[in-house]
Amino acid sequence: MRMSIVLAVAALGASCMWVTSAQGASSVTAADATARQNISQLGGCFRVSYLFVEDGKNDFFVRDVREYINVTEKGTGFVVRHFMATEGSSFHHFTEEWQPAGRGRWHQRVTTSRGTLRYEGTGSWNFNQWEAHAKNAARPVRDTRRDYATLDRRNTVQITPQRWVQAESNIKRRNDGTPVASEVGWVQYERLPNEQCAAIAAAQ
Repeated sequence: MRMSIVLAVAALGASCMWVTSAQGASSVTAADATARQNISQLGGCFRVSYLFVEDGKNDFFVRDVREYINVTEKGTGFVVRHFMATEGSSFHHFTEEWQPAGRGRWHQRVTTSRGTLRYEGTGSWNFNQWEAHAKNAARPVRDTRRDYATLDRRNTVQITPQRWVQAESNIKRRNDGTPVASEVGWVQYERLPNEQCAAIAAAQ
């Protein structure tokens, strides 16, 4: 009788472990599918506005720039290339590389058109939002300040069918880590009909 009870309890425990494991795997699969869908939605034709506010003297504001973003799968992740339109032509702006980093997290690596690292960070997708902290990021090309070396940046990406935005909270630091300024940034990508970027896409 005692042996039967022990075997029954052991079987029940194994069954519970299997259910928990299966539920966990299902949850990870669902989260991975959501992340992949979100990253895929980064691509398309967009009207882009950049707004970075620091102190009124070192602010940066550009609006209504047209940009074509090409998303391709590579291995287990994605490569996201940004191409910006200029008068009569276009150029490769920068590239994002997205790779799964385990436990539902994704690693984003951003490089210049020449392949030089700009910044990288790892975070989780919660619904349609991804957040990450990128320490020791390179000083942005857009910034005219030269009295600091790196950017301590906190990035949030939020995606909807009509647009996506990247919000930033940044601290500018010298080589010894001393902060010299803080800024907030907002980059908004408003989706346009793909035909408006057909020439840019064809040139790549």
